[in-house]
Amino acid sequence: RTLLKTLSNIACRDTEEAASNSTAEKYPLLQLKEQEKKQTRSMGSRISALLSRHQRRRSRVHNGPLAVEEDRKEDVEIQDTHKTEEAALSDFAEQAQLTDSQAEEECPLCLEYLSEAAAYYDTEYASDARRAVFRFKICKHLFHGQCLLALKAAKDNGCLRCPLCKTIHGVVTGNQPDGLMHIFRLDDIVAGFTTPGVIQISYCIQAGIQGPTHPNPGTHFTCRGFPRVGYFPDTTQCRQIVSMLMVAFERRLIFTVGTSMTSGRHNTVTWNEIHHKTSYTDNSSGHGYPDPDYFYNVC
Repeated sequence: RTLLKTLSNIACRDTEEAASNSTAEKYPLLQLKEQEKKQTRSMGSRISALLSRHQRRRSRVHNGPLAVEEDRKEDVEIQDTHKTEEAALSDFAEQAQLTDSQAEEECPLCLEYLSEAAAYYDTEYASDARRAVFRFKICKHLFHGQCLLALKAAKDNGCLRCPLCKTIHGVVTGNQPDGLMHIFRLDDIVAGFTTPGVIQISYCIQAGIQGPTHPNPGTHFTCRGFPRVGYFPDTTQCRQIVSMLMVAFERRLIFTVGTSMTSGRHNTVTWNEIHHKTSYTDNSSGHGYPDPDYFYNVC
């Protein structure tokens, strides 16, 4: 009864405040909607906190020392989670102190004011990282910590890409299966070039079982068309591109497991959006030379 009476008083008080403030503004209808929006968020967080505390009190009354020990373990787990969340964002962003003008800006992800919390997190158990506003270290754009954690959870590949400017923060990693990358030099001429010298890259990957980062963990995947090759003219620019491809291979970005665009086969190893020229004598298929825009595009 006490809990219900408290909730009723909160509801009446917030409703009266919203009504009185709205009539004093120049645009009462717009202001009323804004007050209703804030009232809903405020009510939700307060009700959640009150119900949670009320349930714990009842549990301790009925279960005694056992309930107290369970609460202690729960607090330890929450603290460990908070430390993990703060560490998860520290590599990409840092907590920011908002200026008066920034406080009126909206978070680009949830569209709530940066000065207010994102509307969909648990107020009572939220970590400092979830409550705070974070600024990306490179591009300096501002977001709720809660929103960045949700963005990272949606695609946890070792980095965060700013939704506004697409700047990558951190190191991108993929889910390419284990394999080998071999580099050779051929005494031939790439179509469109006059100087002899062809760099051949050969990739070798064997079939296996999909891991936890693949679409269907535990399912067999195939490797058709391996070893696969790519060709570059032996120039200073292309040697730099090959060194970049070596880094991409180490970070498991050259290939992925999915559905083949050419054969339609599922659970197979496919190219992963880094275009390779598989011929150095003919470009009728679009996968050979000459192609003056290729080097810019692949970089």
